[in-house]
Amino acid sequence: MLGALLLTRGAGTTVSALGVVTGIFIHPDGTPVNGFAQFKLSADYVSTAACFAPTVISFPVKSGTLTASVVFNDVLLPSGSMYQITVKERGLQQVWGGRYRLVSGSANLNLLVPN
Repeated sequence: MLGALLLTRGAGTTVSALGVVTGIFIHPDGTPVNGFAQFKLSADYVSTAACFAPTVISFPVKSGTLTASVVFNDVLLPSGSMYQITVKERGLQQVWGGRYRLVSGSANLNLLVPN
């Protein structure tokens, strides 16, 4: 799936529980990564709006820049959820990855320490 994870509650009503994840990804030679980032939850979780399974969700990384909208871990139950996040070049070569707990509605992956 490419794009944002959307929450809906009956009759197509969108629930605003998404946070924004950003990051800049540059190869050691200085060229920007062009590919995609994959987010996968560590297990099944629920929020007040929906249920979530650990499905891989992909977002584009263009000219080294990632902007993704996902449900952050601090609104999921039970507590303790994490995302496995990987960034891959178009040829599917993984260039970056880690496990993260995303909280507070916005996260810059360049500033977070993986768990």
